[in-house]
Amino acid sequence: TAIENLKGQISKILLEIHRKPKPDSKTLKQILHGSALPLVNPGVRIICESFLGRKEIYQSNPISQTNNLCNVLREFIKVIEEGLKLNKQLIEDEAGTHFQIEVEAGFCTLSNQINEHLLKAESHNKLINQTEDP
Repeated sequence: TAIENLKGQISKILLEIHRKPKPDSKTLKQILHGSALPLVNPGVRIICESFLGRKEIYQSNPISQTNNLCNVLREFIKVIEEGLKLNKQLIEDEAGTHFQIEVEAGFCTLSNQINEHLLKAESHNKLINQTEDP
């Protein structure tokens, strides 16, 4: 499922961030590149559009499932931010600096897209809760 796919990506990022004795900068870059750039990984954007971007989806899915997806998306953003912060500390050359700038810019775009969908989902859930309350 979409949630399981996102959780798998989160696990990959966390595994590399917390690798002992230290993260492998090459592997971390590959994971961040594949996770944070919308052109490389359109999956997250498609998940948002498919499950949070259309009104009829809310009517066919329980609120708990939507909330679960929203929480996983927030965690996804958080671990990428953590990975980018760590990667910045590991930069050793100009190519690494260019990579960091590129990935941060792409992640900014992706994060904004995700947050737009999260806001829509939260608004929809508030409307449902208001109509269910007497």
